[in-house]
Amino acid sequence: MSIKETDIYTEERFAAMKLAVERHEGQKYGDKPYTEHIRQTTHMLYRFGIQDVNLYIAAELHDIVEDTDTTLEEVRERFGDRVAELVGAVTAPPGKRRERNKTVYEQINAVDSAIIVKLADRIANVENAWKTWNSLLFMYHKEYRGF
Repeated sequence: MSIKETDIYTEERFAAMKLAVERHEGQKYGDKPYTEHIRQTTHMLYRFGIQDVNLYIAAELHDIVEDTDTTLEEVRERFGDRVAELVGAVTAPPGKRRERNKTVYEQINAVDSAIIVKLADRIANVENAWKTWNSLLFMYHKEYRGF
């Protein structure tokens, strides 16, 4: 069954997009607004035929708790338990990257379909690093086995 892009645009998704734009305002993704990364991440879901709108909403919000003052409770109140569960699973705690990643990978394994959001995020990051020949590409390569 193929998915039409119009099937994944709901009022709730638009609300998530709006919140992400608002909360990530002023943040950068390389030399572009941070929302470019969010757009790339959600597009990965479409590219791979994902049909679950909750995954798109979670992808819109995947960095909002980690990178802004938005709380997981606010995500839960606005978008429900399932979206909050997905966002929480991909949110890294403060600390050193290796320990953060270990924690996130455990969280992802505990939540059904959270890996899909994380993979969309990682593929978007790797593709962007490849296109811009960003040094992060080498970091992602080093992390590959653990990921």
